Amino acid sequence: MRALLVSLLLIPGLVQAGAWPRAAGEIYLSLSQEVDLDGWTGIYAEYGAPRDLTFGIDIGGHVARGGGALFIGDDEEEDATDGRAIAFLRVPLRVGTTRLPQWKFAAEVGLGADWDDDDTDGRLRLGLSVGRPLTTPLGHGWTNLDAKVEVSDTETARFGAGIVTGFRVTTRQTVELGLFAEREDTTSAAFLPTYQIGVPRLGDLRFGATIRFDGPTDLRIGFARTF
Repeated sequence: MRALLVSLLLIPGLVQAGAWPRAAGEIYLSLSQEVDLDGWTGIYAEYGAPRDLTFGIDIGGHVARGGGALFIGDDEEEDATDGRAIAFLRVPLRVGTTRLPQWKFAAEVGLGADWDDDDTDGRLRLGLSVGRPLTTPLGHGWTNLDAKVEVSDTETARFGAGIVTGFRVTTRQTVELGLFAEREDTTSAAFLPTYQIGVPRLGDLRFGATIRFDGPTDLRIGFARTF
């Protein structure tokens, strides 16, 4: 549960375009790391295809697991490794263009798997994104709502939802506020504030925190770039 929630939390906002399609030929790449010996490492990428289609991959896992005994003591058992990978296609939906001209809608379908040392579980993901631009005293921004369900033959269906509101404070600085929840066997939720700053000719540095309502708070760092 913790691994899945963290993987969902690391990709919203600017990293995941949500209801907005990537421009044709554009590539977006993001690397993220939870600052913890047992932190979640994520790789996320999107590619803008013709007809406003967006292809993407979402890969993550506890890659540092198994080395914890080096820091804790030789008598400690190594943690089991685990991770997930999914490839997806996002399609814009031409709805609300007359009555809600500023709103954007998109549907998503993805195929992938969760894995650990003992098992691999295939997954089918279906999702819906709704978003719109914002103009506020803090600057121009956006808000985006994502809802997803993942099903498999062997595990309980997994439901997730998140809302992110972001503000471009300056041309190089962005602040994002995200709230996320997901349910499988139990329900987990977290609040994610994120600060992003652009570095000329390199990309964007991202700093944030994962504030879990039913667990610990962890810091996050990341790097993102558009090609």
